[in-house]
Amino acid sequence: MRVLVFFRNTLYYNNGDAVFNILQLTTAFQGGGLCDRSRSFFYKDHLHKIKVPTLALAGDQDLICPQKLDGQAYSKGFGYLKVFGEPGGPHYGHYNLVGGYAATDQVYPCIIEFLSLHDTA
Repeated sequence: MRVLVFFRNTLYYNNGDAVFNILQLTTAFQGGGLCDRSRSFFYKDHLHKIKVPTLALAGDQDLICPQKLDGQAYSKGFGYLKVFGEPGGPHYGHYNLVGGYAATDQVYPCIIEFLSLHDTA
């Protein structure tokens, strides 16, 4: 099993031009969603190619990857969807899934459970 994790340091230290990387991230809010630097490869158009168990996480107030997109990914049958957030709080935006005050109690156990169920090593 391969696990892909995005660290904030990757944006600044391992990918060269930080300004260009930030500009790429702004495409998440534009029509078509997040795309590569050339603006010709839209990541959501390739989700169906994933052949390993995949956990999609979303926050109830996630503007970068709204539940609508995660729901589309889930409906294509490639993965599992978990939306975090509760009426009256805590609420989750995109970055709260990793660094929010409730992430250690709610999000991390969900990830650990998923990895434990699908660990083939």
